[in-house]
Amino acid sequence: MIYEPREDSFLLQKYVAQYARGSVLDMGSGSGIQAETALQKTKDVVAADIDDDVIVHLKKKGMEERLALTGGKYGYEILERFFSQAKSYLKNNGKILLVFSTITGDMEFLLHHYGYTFEKLDEQSFFFEKIFVYLIQPEEP
Repeated sequence: MIYEPREDSFLLQKYVAQYARGSVLDMGSGSGIQAETALQKTKDVVAADIDDDVIVHLKKKGMEERLALTGGKYGYEILERFFSQAKSYLKNNGKILLVFSTITGDMEFLLHHYGYTFEKLDEQSFFFEKIFVYLIQPEEP
């Protein structure tokens, strides 16, 4: 099932438009809204998702196919796996934009644990949760 853009997608999109340059990976692409936004700034964009319907949708838009995982039983396991490995793949001065919610769990603890610095760029409140956009970078050695 394709994740249709919602409040979290639109909040993140604003920052993708601001920060996208060089090589961009849209992990958990869903509808492809972030990849399409990044393509307005750079032509080196790869969209990734595990859902077969999403992959078909993205291929129709001319985006490359890659395999990525989403979810997790407690909401943070896949993000933990991602952050345990992401530094190895980031280019110098590489940045990560992440949208998550209060339902996800303690992302700041996870980021500290894996050696990242972060800045909260934005947040929106809803009656049952808050969503956040963070700019994340590896800590300086």
